[in-house]
Amino acid sequence: FSYADLKGLLRGADAHRLLVSRFQKGGTIVRKGDRSTFVAILLQGELGIRLGKGAGFPRRLHKGALFGERAMFEPNGGASPRDADVVALTDGFITTILYSDVKLMATAQPELLERLSTRLAEAALEEQLADVGMSLDDLEAGSRKRQVAALLENQESARWDEKHQQLLRSEAFYADLVAEIAHRARRAEARRQAADTAGAAVSWDG
Repeated sequence: FSYADLKGLLRGADAHRLLVSRFQKGGTIVRKGDRSTFVAILLQGELGIRLGKGAGFPRRLHKGALFGERAMFEPNGGASPRDADVVALTDGFITTILYSDVKLMATAQPELLERLSTRLAEAALEEQLADVGMSLDDLEAGSRKRQVAALLENQESARWDEKHQQLLRSEAFYADLVAEIAHRARRAEARRQAADTAGAAVSWDG
């Protein structure tokens, strides 16, 4: 999955499922202990991973980096809390994708989303291996393929798409989007009621 693929998603029919957000230096993007609901791709700027309050940044993220993907592949859709803070070291932009939207977007762009899911699974596996001092390069090709496949099965069995509304309403990043959806629904209902009233008046006059 490449940066060009990301641009394809941003231009696609389901681009509304990718939320682009601006961050400012010093801001906290993700807090340790937050519920895991989305994967993020860094579009511009630099972020630091902080494992504890007052600690330094043993890992830094740059353009094109992924974060937040690991919980999406836990067995039974566990979605454990975030295990680190993600802090903005510069101004920049990220795009976030709810775990449920990764599945929902596959309807419109199946091949592209298959590559994205595979890349996310590889990134999740890489993090798991890092916990025990290993990397993807330490795995034989067959073992790597089997472990990635197992993570993708976890993603499928989690049925994230069925939890879409729950994730959408629980994630602060999406609060404005939820409000806009509700506003549009109210406007549509008001127009429908106005049309019904007008139709009833015409029938009465007739």
